[in-house]
Amino acid sequence: MLKFSLIGAIKTVLPFHRTPQDFRVQSLSMRVLRFLLPSALVIAFAVSACDRTPAGPPLPEGIQELQGIVRPAEIKVVRRGTHVLMQQGRETYFLESAAVNLRDFEEHEVMVRGIFEHNTDPTAAPVLVVEEIVKDELSTRAWSLPLLSITFEVPKDWVGAVTGDHASFTASGSLKTVLNVYARPLDDAPFQAMNGPAEQEDREIMPIVIASKRALRVLDEATGAQSIYIDLGATMENPALRVITFEYDPPATLTEPQAREVMLRLIRSISLGASKSSASSSRGRSTGTGSSLENEGAPCGGTAGVLCPSGYYCDVTDLEANIGRCKKI
Repeated sequence: MLKFSLIGAIKTVLPFHRTPQDFRVQSLSMRVLRFLLPSALVIAFAVSACDRTPAGPPLPEGIQELQGIVRPAEIKVVRRGTHVLMQQGRETYFLESAAVNLRDFEEHEVMVRGIFEHNTDPTAAPVLVVEEIVKDELSTRAWSLPLLSITFEVPKDWVGAVTGDHASFTASGSLKTVLNVYARPLDDAPFQAMNGPAEQEDREIMPIVIASKRALRVLDEATGAQSIYIDLGATMENPALRVITFEYDPPATLTEPQAREVMLRLIRSISLGASKSSASSSRGRSTGTGSSLENEGAPCGGTAGVLCPSGYYCDVTDLEANIGRCKKI
């Protein structure tokens, strides 16, 4: 009797005895587990893959500044970016922003500031998350005067008119002429004024070199107006067109730094179509230490207006001091 009671107690605590129904439940549970486990593993792998950063080259860290034209991008589910940044005629980066409405800047040249992130499509260009965007009010466009064989750049919003060997420009929304470009004889240019200190009381005359030609930059200290005179040399077939003149009267809409930047960009952009022989025709007027400047890399420009010899041009590296180095053409 005691033995039977002990066995019953053990069966109560440890249910060794199972009914056929218990086995059917266990079998069903195992089949469900075998089905769900692979599915759970697939879902876990997919989630972890979404969390990973797409593979690709390392991106610049911190705030980045880029300049270009904003254009809308084709919307795709598998790729980030609502817009693209165009630089030198090609798409370089995707753009997106929660802080700036990029649509307001479409087809405008701007400066964008933001942080680079990898795109969700590893084959696509990185995306710049834009935090700030500024229009480049001084973006420029090229103009040319074929009769004078010269090209140069002025702000895009200036309105220009070209008639023969003369070009004039007005600022947007104004009738005031801010830039005149034309040619004149050498005697009408102030190159001789360098020998007359009395004539320099109201203006500053700085000898410079532009496109391997001797030139003058004249600043009217009272009005802020500036003029550039470029001597094309004695080999010009028409002496009346020997000196190309830029007369610049900054518009009131520009701040002083902006007006100065416009002139610096204009000087950098000037390109002449003269032949190499005529480009070196003013060699005999070089001044300075008397060096022949035959070696590439010799200094040129500066306050003395030192010119490069035949076959060389002055590559100006410091527009403030008008100093450069001679390089082979």
